[in-house]
Formats: sequence, structure tokens, C-alpha cells
Amino acid sequence: MVKKFFLKTNSFIWATIICALLIYSNIFPELKDKSLKVNSLIDLKDVTEISGKVCSSPVKMNSSEKYSVKFMLSTVKSKNNTVSSANGKITLFLPSQMVEAFFPGKLYSSSVKTGSVLCDTGANVTFNGKFQAKNSSYDLIFYATSCEQHSWGNSFFDKLRYLKSLLRLKLKRLLFAWGASGALLLALITGMREYTSNSLKDAFRKAGLSHILALSGMHLSLFGSLSSFFSKKIFGNRTIRLFFQFFAILIFVLFAGFSPSLFRAFLCSIISLFLTLIGFKDVKTINILSVSFLIHLVIFPGDYKNAGFMLSYAALFGILVFSEIINLKLKKFIPEIISSPLSASFSAQTFTSFISLKLFKAFYPIGIISSVVVSPLVNFFIYSGLFLIILCLIFPFFSDLSFYYMNFLYKIIEWLVVFFSKAKGVEL
Repeated sequence: MVKKFFLKTNSFIWATIICALLIYSNIFPELKDKSLKVNSLIDLKDVTEISGKVCSSPVKMNSSEKYSVKFMLSTVKSKNNTVSSANGKITLFLPSQMVEAFFPGKLYSSSVKTGSVLCDTGANVTFNGKFQAKNSSYDLIFYATSCEQHSWGNSFFDKLRYLKSLLRLKLKRLLFAWGASGALLLALITGMREYTSNSLKDAFRKAGLSHILALSGMHLSLFGSLSSFFSKKIFGNRTIRLFFQFFAILIFVLFAGFSPSLFRAFLCSIISLFLTLIGFKDVKTINILSVSFLIHLVIFPGDYKNAGFMLSYAALFGILVFSEIINLKLKKFIPEIISSPLSASFSAQTFTSFISLKLFKAFYPIGIISSVVVSPLVNFFIYSGLFLIILCLIFPFFSDLSFYYMNFLYKIIEWLVVFFSKAKGVEL
């Protein structure tokens, strides 16, 4: 009976629709993540130094030469050297030279005055600076001017986080040698866009392809497909294959970081794997999406205001509801190999257009066509890059050949993206 309920009922869908209407209609007070509330005995406007643990990977802000990172407080110090314990998660704005000191192609000398930090999840750091003036103690921002890095800790998970940070740095150094193609591949598989040119990022946006540069379900599904392929080749037992896929997906997400859109894809994947493991077949994907939405709000309630969260759920919801209906009409006139991705792209773009206009004051309808053309090529680019990364780590002498091959693919993608970016968009 429970199985029948999960497979057939629309209760999850209606619960999701009602929940979304309530939280986005401003009828009720906004959802607040309690971990974002800062508690301290010192008035925050007097705080000049904070200590604690980095709890997200740094993201470079498009509007300035700063990085944004989430930080969990442990102690704060005032300008008269009074020290107090503190708790709560804040947002840190860090000068680029502080974060980029260890990056390939960056000048370490520029960080001498501010200090440098291997800034990634798990790092224990002390920052000097000041809080942004704000009436509420929720979701605060601290502007750092200098830092001092401490030991990452001795526990197993501390060492694992440190290893992950070093691997991300190693990957940057490897892909830096590939030039522009390495910069794009780095952005596609890790979300790190420090080396992607602003002109290319702007072209992706105007071509309606911003979702490609943002880590999302597309990237996780690529990795999931790879893990599924290899698990079938290696393991005969179905249960072992499913656990292998789960751990492979988990490792990718832990390595890339839990952005809202990637966390949505992660939730959908593990729910689907779990239902397959316990014998549920033909589960409606829209039910999985609905359950994922509700769980996501419970775990990270503050994510509902994030653009990636809204666009990710809206795009997939649109595809699941309308794509098949549109495809039935289109395939009467054009081959299904074209009508199917075109229907999916049209559904996703239509459902996210209102969000884009509201948040970014712009919408680019050309994305309906450009996604169909560029996405398969980007998928091939990622698969090629992952294969060549492994090959170059085993046989370093392949680096030069990899450079020419990847940059050849990059030039094709760049030309297509720039071509589509010239189409007129809707701007408010």
C-alpha cells in the first residue's frame, strides 16, 4: 500500500506546489536558517577579529575582486582586545590576493600584507576586518582585511578535507597548463571560474547558457552515467553496483561543493538510487523532485532565496510537466532526435524565464536553441577532459597533445557561444 501510494499519488506534487506558493508569496515570515544567526557577548559592530572554520569553497564574485565564502564562528575579538566565544554561520568577503596566493599564474607577493589562506571547507583561520552594518543578526557579512591560517586538525575528517583541498589545488595547476580550455573545464567540473574570462562568461549568459557554467544536475548526471557504466563492467551484483554509484556521486559532490543546484541533483540521485535498491520500479521522477524539494528546505531552509535553487527546481519541473507534451507535437514535423532535446530546452527556458526577469532583469530566449546545439558538445568536452586528466596523471608526456586537442574543442564551443550570444534578449 505504501509502495502504491508513493508511485501513484500526486500528494508530493501538491505539497511542493503549496509550499512553494506560501514561501514565495510572502504571506508568512521568510524561512530562516538558524545556523545563520550569530550569537556573541560582544556587540558585532565592535568586532575586529573572528576565528573559526571555513565551511564552503570560495566563489569569486562577478561584481568585484573579492571572494565569498561561508564561515562558522568559534570566537570573536573586539577592538579593545576583549575575547568572546561565538557561534553562527556568516558570509566572508575576502580580497582576491588572499585566496589566490597559492593559485597557479597568480602573484604570491601581492598577498604579503594581507596574508594568504588555503581557503576551502575545513580550514581553521583567524580573520581581521569588520562586520557590515546590519540591524539583524541573521546572515551577516564580514569584510576581511588580513588572515592567519591554523592547523586543519588531526581527526580523520580534518585530514580528508585537507586532502580534498590539496587535490583541488593540484587540479587547478594541471588544467592551468591547458590554457583557456583548462579554465573552461575547471569551471565545468568544479564550479571554479577564476580563470574563465569575463567575456566568455558574459557570452554564455547572453546565449542563455548560464546553467552550463553553474554546477547542476547536468554535471552530476554525467558523472553518474560514468559511475553506472563502470559499475556494470566491474560488479555483477546489483546491490553493489548501486552502492558504488552512490559513493561515486557522493565523492563528486564533496569534491565540487554543495551548491544549491548541485545539492538538488544530489538529493534526486540518492532518492532514486534508494528507491531502486528497495525494489520500487517506475517511480515518477516528478515525485522524486517534489520529495527532494521538501527535504532540501528542511536541511537548508535559507536556500529558497538562492537563484540557483529556484532556477534548478523550476527548470526540471518544467521539463517533467511539459516536455513530453510538446515533444508529441513536434516529432510530427521534425525527427525525434531533435524534437526531444528541443522540447526539454523550451520547457526549461519557459519555466525559468519569469525567475530570470525578476532576479536578473533579463531573459535570453535564444537559450532554447543554443542549449540543444551547445550542450552535447560541452558533454563531449567534459568526457574528453576527464579522460585526458587521468591519462596525463599517469603519463605526463601526453600533456602537450592534450593541450592542442582540448583547445581545438574549446575554440568550437567558444565560437558557437559567441554566435548565439549575438541574438537579441529581453532586458528590463
